[in-house]
Amino acid sequence: MEEVGQRGYSSMLSLTQHMIGIQPICDSVMTLWPPSFDCYNILLPNSLNIPEVILGVPGSVDIKLISLAMYASSRANECAYCTSHCCSFAVRRGVDPSILRNLLAEVSSNNKKSNED
Repeated sequence: MEEVGQRGYSSMLSLTQHMIGIQPICDSVMTLWPPSFDCYNILLPNSLNIPEVILGVPGSVDIKLISLAMYASSRANECAYCTSHCCSFAVRRGVDPSILRNLLAEVSSNNKKSNED
């Protein structure tokens, strides 16, 4: 990761570290093709409206609600990689872990019902 920082990506990597508490493996892989890294790090926060939410712009959606939506959609799509990052993101934004456990049970139950149909 030191080489990545020397290429000028250290500020984006620091932002990701701050947002979710870990450094995703995909970041170091995407730096091999700079356009993918730049696109990912610009589109993802903006698609979640993160700049407004973190800055507290009036009328922005509550960050906890965004966190829960991210977690639920990752679980529903059975992506363990995204689910783990979304879980960390949600907890770091103040979502009670018991809410995530309940949501996990609900999503798992709905997935079972869908598979039976």
